[in-house]
Amino acid sequence: METKLSENLNRTVENYTEDLLVDNLPLTGVRTSCLLNELESFHVTKNHAPDIMHDMLEGVCPLALILMVIIDHLDKMLPKCGL
Repeated sequence: METKLSENLNRTVENYTEDLLVDNLPLTGVRTSCLLNELESFHVTKNHAPDIMHDMLEGVCPLALILMVIIDHLDKMLPKCGL
């Protein structure tokens, strides 16, 4: 399966600025301008550094915990069923 990134969904400096002007968080996903954007060498739309909060805590870890609970539950239930 091949995935394709839709260009119109990529956050750019331009559409980030437009979304700030719309001022509608549920619609745009942007509440306020990031203070880091005031740095000369940084903009949130051009940052490609990994973010542990989004990568691990909001992504992989909750899923892994759910799977561990399911597996543990099945391990306890299957012997009772005679399987």
